Amino acid sequence: MSKRYAPILPSPEVNTGSEQAGSGSGSNSNSTPSSSNLSSTVPPLSRRRQKREQVSVACQACRGSKQKCNAERPICGRCRVKGIECHYDVEQGEATRYVALKRKYDVAVSENESLRELFEYLRKRPESEAREIYTRIRASEDVQDVLKSVRDADLLLQNPSETGHSPPEVIRLFEQVDQRSLRNSALKVPARPWTVSAGDGLVSELLSSFFQYDDLFFLPFVDKEAFVEDMRKQNLKDAKYCSQFLVNAICALRSCTSPIAKALSHAEGEGLWERFADESKRHMELDLRNLTLPAAQALFISFLIAAYRGNDRDAAMYRYACCAMVRRLNLEKKFEMLKAESPTELKEKRIISRAAWGLFHAESCYAYIYLQPALIRPPKIPRMFDSENVREPPTPETHAEDQLLQEPVIEDPGHPNPPSLVSGAVDFACQLSEMLFEIMTYNASSKMVLGSGDDLEKRKEFYNRLEIWKSSLPADLRSDVNFTMQTALLENHISDVVLAIIRPLAPNVAFPVGQNGFQSVKDLCIERCTLDVELLQRTMRSSESKVWMGEGNTGVYNAAFTLLPFLDEPRTHQPFTKACFMLRAAASDFPMLNSVLQRLQAQALALQRDIPPSARICFEKLPKPKELMDGAVGLAVPQHERVRHILSDNSNEDIDIGGELGTLIYEWARLSLD
Repeated sequence: MSKRYAPILPSPEVNTGSEQAGSGSGSNSNSTPSSSNLSSTVPPLSRRRQKREQVSVACQACRGSKQKCNAERPICGRCRVKGIECHYDVEQGEATRYVALKRKYDVAVSENESLRELFEYLRKRPESEAREIYTRIRASEDVQDVLKSVRDADLLLQNPSETGHSPPEVIRLFEQVDQRSLRNSALKVPARPWTVSAGDGLVSELLSSFFQYDDLFFLPFVDKEAFVEDMRKQNLKDAKYCSQFLVNAICALRSCTSPIAKALSHAEGEGLWERFADESKRHMELDLRNLTLPAAQALFISFLIAAYRGNDRDAAMYRYACCAMVRRLNLEKKFEMLKAESPTELKEKRIISRAAWGLFHAESCYAYIYLQPALIRPPKIPRMFDSENVREPPTPETHAEDQLLQEPVIEDPGHPNPPSLVSGAVDFACQLSEMLFEIMTYNASSKMVLGSGDDLEKRKEFYNRLEIWKSSLPADLRSDVNFTMQTALLENHISDVVLAIIRPLAPNVAFPVGQNGFQSVKDLCIERCTLDVELLQRTMRSSESKVWMGEGNTGVYNAAFTLLPFLDEPRTHQPFTKACFMLRAAASDFPMLNSVLQRLQAQALALQRDIPPSARICFEKLPKPKELMDGAVGLAVPQHERVRHILSDNSNEDIDIGGELGTLIYEWARLSLD
């Protein structure tokens, strides 16, 4: 029986009749068909059905209606023609639906684990911390953000008394110190939910020292009344003048010099300032999303912390970001919009005025170190420091909570009595900063030839205005009549203005002083620096300043660098030596000062000046440059001529350039978090 095979090859159309006849006469009917005969049963190629292109994943609309889909993204051809939305279950780059389902499964497992972890935090942690976690859940829309903040805040390890990781004696020490700090603190505020880095006692002590020392002259931009009121309410969502970022920044700043904080850091083996600083950075990421006054204030304090620790790059970022945020806040416009028709509006005007002028004054003091005008311009609103530094005994009507604020402070080696305060000091300091801004702007942008007749006349005009201002200074604000920390710092700020006027001139230039007198620039510089060093040394030794401010080192720094070119004069040796000793003594709290001393040594070598033998011990065994975190180059080595040349080329644009750079940094930080 013969086999029949299915046709497998295409061929032309059916053959002619002659071909059929030939095949019939000479071939066996049972034999295998030829290729020509097979072709008669196969349709032509043009008439065969073409195979459609296969796609691995169709969109939801095409799959639901069982229609063909070309799988184009972001919208397939059929959905484009019909004008309907096109969605895929599978993300681009995933080969099959199985891969997409596996991804979704992994995400669901991860979210489930996160929720379980968060649930365990709420179930196992103490009630105070559980409330804080709950507050963060209410304030956030993403469980991962909440969990990250809880993990980063390190709630499980913050309080050594709750973890058991610290030795029992350290736990007892923390508890005793926290209780004693709360008892002796001028301010008594709750630590939670503002910070998890320390307890109520230590936080109260650090905030008290901030308002007793930093706030009295250099950093007067935080309104104590409004800040404490918000802090005691313990409401993160509704607080306007207090934030976690600001509280932790203040505590980090004060931990650098607080004897209590340093003792606890030594006992635990970890710097408290680092703990507060790390927590403030975590809260900064959230605060930069919003435009708030506490965020701007905390940015400036963060600038100081970074500068003191020797991180010059971080310091510049914080400073520019702060100045940019101040410009965006437009405090002057907010001030003008308030009518002061109610006590609430009057209070808000006071808060805004204090913040605007305080931030301008603080920026002026530190911009002077860089030999630049302040990046924040003088506000055009009234100064409202009338209630500053006023201490009244509690009256019978005083609320019990307010009376705690004013109860007598027990004298304690770690809790010294606060310094004597003089009303009006900050207001007059802001007047000086306004004058300093005008002079520094002139130095940076003047087209006059330095040292020419016109230039000397302009500088004489500045100097005469300063003398008239000094003559109007009340007696209780004069350091030679009423010596206090504030009056000493005010006199030091007067020296800043004097040196801003005369230091750009050649040392041998005769500068007109008084009615008909003249004095060389070198003599004036040495005279002012010698006075500053004596006043600052006396202030540091006084019983009222056992907890010294880091900002006080700026006057010592200015004096040392101003005296350095005149070390060939024997009369400069004693004040220069005293300044070096004060810098070296403070270097343990402020590592940046080690870099300052190294730059003093290098600049003396460059100027071919010998450091006095009495001061050489201050330069021994300094940390090597590689051991410093950043070198603090910008702060330690003011390039006088280079800075003046750059700023004079840009006229007043240096202020706008700094502000725009700050705006860019601020926007970058904000967008990077979205």
